[in-house]
Amino acid sequence: MKVKYEQLFPTASFLNCRIGLETDIPDDGDVDMELRSLKDIATAFHMKEFPQFYQQNKPIYNGEEPPKEIQVKSKVAPLDNMITAITTCTSVATLKTFEKLAKSKPEFQEAYDNRLKELTNGI
Repeated sequence: MKVKYEQLFPTASFLNCRIGLETDIPDDGDVDMELRSLKDIATAFHMKEFPQFYQQNKPIYNGEEPPKEIQVKSKVAPLDNMITAITTCTSVATLKTFEKLAKSKPEFQEAYDNRLKELTNGI
């Protein structure tokens, strides 16, 4: 069975991009969990590509007129973007997609390890 998730994300005033992902799951797989994972991956990608739409790991764009913070692109370091993407994962499965990246820099590894501990409740 296949599940597909697509979402339209803002990129600028009245401009959007559609991010879509598809995956195969077993017939007895958890569709809800897989869709949440795909949503998390799409959101993490958007956060990485368009950080000006987020503040404190939460979207700040909610309507047709973007807030003033969005109208001027902020310069957020790519390192911060990736750490934000790692720390906002809502499932272990989604977090695992950052496993290889985490090994590339100590800052990523620390964010990855902390988020993994939070998601598994320290188990």
